[in-house]
Amino acid sequence: MMDFVIPRNESRTCLIKYFTEFSHERTIYVDIFSLCTVFVITIELLSTTCTESLLSIIVHYLSRLFKITRCQPFMNSHLCHMNCM
Repeated sequence: MMDFVIPRNESRTCLIKYFTEFSHERTIYVDIFSLCTVFVITIELLSTTCTESLLSIIVHYLSRLFKITRCQPFMNSHLCHMNCM
């Protein structure tokens, strides 16, 4: 992992350096900051997606539980319809 940020050999290139070109002296700090930012944004997007998915599953479950929607058998239709009774 650290080899991605700070390579051990001179022959290896720092991959994150291509994203940051601010200062020659503090490139390492900017690289680490950008790496942390990428991780935080990734985790934020994943958690938001999972929360939205879980919420939709719960809403679907509750609507089926209280008979707000009903699903027809697979042979008749692939969709859930509103219960008009």
